[in-house]
Amino acid sequence: MPAALPRGACGLPLSLLLLAVRAPQAKIYLVGYPPVLSGNGQCIPGIGTEEAPWLNDEVAPKLSQEMKAAATSVGATFVDPAPDFQGKAICGDPESINGIVLTGRSEADNDSPNPSMKSFHPKISGARLYANALERAL
Repeated sequence: MPAALPRGACGLPLSLLLLAVRAPQAKIYLVGYPPVLSGNGQCIPGIGTEEAPWLNDEVAPKLSQEMKAAATSVGATFVDPAPDFQGKAICGDPESINGIVLTGRSEADNDSPNPSMKSFHPKISGARLYANALERAL
């Protein structure tokens, strides 16, 4: 590990750089974010026609854009899972990302009434969609 890191170096770009330096022969793949909501998220209380496009058209693409830039900067491969999740995000059919989860909380979850940490994360079927995208890139 370098004795001193460049000023301002942090986060994902630095993590990928350190990975590339420590494992110079490794092939590094970074999987981005899919749109979180299908059908404008109308199945989630409190999510309306303004929030859903913001999440899907602004937040997810911006995260993926930043992740792709970080991956490219160290010669890693960026994998875009968005096509795999088309119509299958929260409120999709089939839904492959959890909406707001209030039951089945894990030990790591905080006390109620907070939603579970499973909220807005992939279900098993969503993990499979991520895997499909990664397998195509391999």
